[in-house]
Amino acid sequence: ISRLMTTRRMLIDPLLAQLIEKIEPMDTSGYDNANIGFSSAPSSSSNSINHHLSSMPNLDEMSGPSSSSTAPPPVHRLFSLLPPSSLPLPPPSNSSSNLICRVCGDVAFGKHYGVNACNGCKGFFRRSVWSRRHYNCRFDGDCPVIKEHRNVCRSCRLKKCFDVGMNADSVQNEREKGREVKKRKIKEEKSTQTSYQMNSFSSVSPPYRSIDDSVLTPPDSQGGLIFCSKLFTPDSNECTSTPEMLIKLEDETYGYAHLSPDDGNRPEREPNLSFDVAFKRPELVESRYLMNFSNRRIASPTQVCQGFRRHFVMCADWLFSLDEFNLLDECDQYIIGKRAYHMHGWLSHSFIVSQSEEEGLIFSNGAIVPYDKERGECSSGDSHVDSLFGQSLPRMMQFLVKPMREMEMDRIEYILLMMVMIFAESSGLTPSGRHICDTTRDRHLSLLYSYIKKEKESMSDDATLRLTKFLLMISTVTSLCHLLSDSVLSSMTFNTINFDNVCVDALKP
Repeated sequence: ISRLMTTRRMLIDPLLAQLIEKIEPMDTSGYDNANIGFSSAPSSSSNSINHHLSSMPNLDEMSGPSSSSTAPPPVHRLFSLLPPSSLPLPPPSNSSSNLICRVCGDVAFGKHYGVNACNGCKGFFRRSVWSRRHYNCRFDGDCPVIKEHRNVCRSCRLKKCFDVGMNADSVQNEREKGREVKKRKIKEEKSTQTSYQMNSFSSVSPPYRSIDDSVLTPPDSQGGLIFCSKLFTPDSNECTSTPEMLIKLEDETYGYAHLSPDDGNRPEREPNLSFDVAFKRPELVESRYLMNFSNRRIASPTQVCQGFRRHFVMCADWLFSLDEFNLLDECDQYIIGKRAYHMHGWLSHSFIVSQSEEEGLIFSNGAIVPYDKERGECSSGDSHVDSLFGQSLPRMMQFLVKPMREMEMDRIEYILLMMVMIFAESSGLTPSGRHICDTTRDRHLSLLYSYIKKEKESMSDDATLRLTKFLLMISTVTSLCHLLSDSVLSSMTFNTINFDNVCVDALKP
């Protein structure tokens, strides 16, 4: 129809008018006037013919048989009356403009992921698969996906991409290209018994003795009790993160002092960012002010939210400072980041409290949620805060802080256990991501065992038992994450504490 409209405006109308003037004196008895579209009575003047021509059906309104009583002129009859040189040339048969996008109907420029698709639908499908995005249709799941409105419902658009045959595996294979060099950097672990020399540990700074010397942050969801199937001797080229390097990176991450916690002139933050956006640009969530765990005041709901935001920034900065984390592709980084956010927080805050004489959960802005040891409950005086940490704080003090103090857990043991926990779960990752996580976890588990055996023999008769007690803390952290998730979602439901979207988004699977 669009081609006919263009042809009529540019060629047929002017030529037809000239043709009518030429054929008027001719004998037209051999033609079927009704089929040509003129009135049955022959006109005696060009004005009468032009009048009938103007009454012809508009091709702009033609999408099928006309409802008018007068049938439109057959196009082939009109073209038969024109000189051959005046006929428009058809486009070449191999022109890419003949391809139509199977998803939205727009012009396609070739096959993408197995089907003819336009650049817009190709990019939409690639981004959705890379980021493992899940969309929800606001209607009945049957929205029309056409060129003009293809961005209205992303859920139905992605569904149609799969329905017409787009292949998600092609997207993943595309991402794997160019990453072979990075994969080779992580070699298969060796099967020999570890004999790693721990001389480097002696140069590490002593463990924290006061709460002002340390800093830590929060993590997220699933982790499990992971045991290394076999210990190996770390290769110097593979060991990109030694204990002293990890501690140095942590100190640098905590050491930001752009603003003080009480500075009112902070950059404008965005409370409604999604996790994916905030993880790449954490400065939009909160400024990187100096973290200070000094127990200066009882935490209010506002200060709790501020502590969550500052911890998110710290956790993101720390993860991106790790060589192993930067070997992962973007999708795997998002998955690990969401799991790490609250898990890192529980373990790090527990270690900070264990190195002090405080009883309670201390945030980086100096606010504390006090813990009544005798009664075994929160005692902040704020019902909303006490309700938020009512179940999780006693468990943290009993099963994390208390064992850390009893075993005199030092900073090297803490940082190595943190690495084991962050990279413990590899489900949902790409094959290369699973290999990186498994290798990183096993390497740091071996380092932790080796350090305990060499440096803690006087404190423990059995290095394996001490290591096992540390690993049991991971399951405690996992349960704390689930408890916190329920409490945060409950607070959001009843509007008692308004958490930022990024904190809530990190709790979602």
